[in-house]
Amino acid sequence: MSERHPTANACQRARRARNARIDYYPSREAMAALEAKRAPLRPGTVAATNSAVLDSIVTEWAELAGINKGELINPMTAAHTAGINAHIRAPVYDFGGELPPWAESWLAAGRARQAAQRVPCGASKHRDGKPCRAMSEPGKRRCKWHGGCSTGPRTEEGKAKALANLKQNRPAENSG
Repeated sequence: MSERHPTANACQRARRARNARIDYYPSREAMAALEAKRAPLRPGTVAATNSAVLDSIVTEWAELAGINKGELINPMTAAHTAGINAHIRAPVYDFGGELPPWAESWLAAGRARQAAQRVPCGASKHRDGKPCRAMSEPGKRRCKWHGGCSTGPRTEEGKAKALANLKQNRPAENSG
């Protein structure tokens, strides 16, 4: 058993004390109502958990009964969770063909992040012929050992020499 920091244990005890735990074993009729409430929800999501379904049923009942919600504590499930489960409820935007003013810079930033991603180099190693597994330089496709840091020719003389070395620019070889 691993030892935890004493303040972490105290924080966990305080958090558990704030959350009411209810052991509930529903009857057949109640279970049918729970399943009917869960049916339109996507399986495996936070909203389809037993706690979230019970929270929604109790909240609906409180509205119908006229109980003032201001006196209630907000549930900690489904729509009120944040962080690691936030991707489950990620919204999809439909701009109707025209982007809002902020969208172009946002999309450009996303493309820049994608260009800066590093991928495995993949160049052939000189001894065993297997591909290099080192990560490429940011925004490049080769690692620092296989030309990822190269800027290419900079001077006019260097550019002309590189152009002359291209296979398509070489003079035809005599065969025979």
